[in-house]
Amino acid sequence: CEEALRVIWCESRGDALAYSAGNRGLFQINAIHQWRVGGDLALLYDASTNVRVAHEIWSEQGWTPWRHCGLGGGD
Repeated sequence: CEEALRVIWCESRGDALAYSAGNRGLFQINAIHQWRVGGDLALLYDASTNVRVAHEIWSEQGWTPWRHCGLGGGD
């Protein structure tokens, strides 16, 4: 969806290997979500895994975790 692409651009400029302040991959997933990948943070650099985890987070919280990318708290 358009919003997801906007978040990817805002967070990582589309770089699956992006790292900033403990956040990893396309959606810049924070290490607090390492349980979603069995504790292996390196898996967050895999684009499909990062998108899957981002979708899980979005399903639970909407766009709130990415509100700094100009998306409201809604979904």
